Amino acid sequence: MSHAHHSHAKLPRGTVTLPAAAIGAMSLVLAVGLQALRLLDRIDGALMGWIHSLGLGEQTVTLPAWIGWLMALAIGFLLPLAILETPANWRRVVLWLSTLVIVAGLWPVLALAARWWPQAPVLVAVLWGGLCSMVYAARHQMPCEGGDAGRRLKSQYPR
Repeated sequence: MSHAHHSHAKLPRGTVTLPAAAIGAMSLVLAVGLQALRLLDRIDGALMGWIHSLGLGEQTVTLPAWIGWLMALAIGFLLPLAILETPANWRRVVLWLSTLVIVAGLWPVLALAARWWPQAPVLVAVLWGGLCSMVYAARHQMPCEGGDAGRRLKSQYPR
């Protein structure tokens, strides 16, 4: 038995639903707190400044803020759920970074469409939700990694 496998066996058993819900709620509370401090407005202003510096989005129509908050709500809960349901840390990192790239890739698309809604709440949800999910998954043996499925995964993709 290898040392990595031995230390993995000592980790407490993790769950998915309750931690994902808690992480999602924390992500949204953090975003609301940063909005109350007007820090999200600064982030959105910086993003729009960057878009304008590229020569995009000069005649941008600002859409209702609830669109950005709805996206933050969805990503805030779905990203932790997906990360905690994914076996292997490298896959979790790929999922987290892929989500971040997709969210960041939306900025120039919105600028080209001359539309904008607050992007900072979504960014906070992706960054904080992903980080917390990664920490939780690293400190617990997740159900997707245990039992026969976990042994099959480890034999297919050794660390």
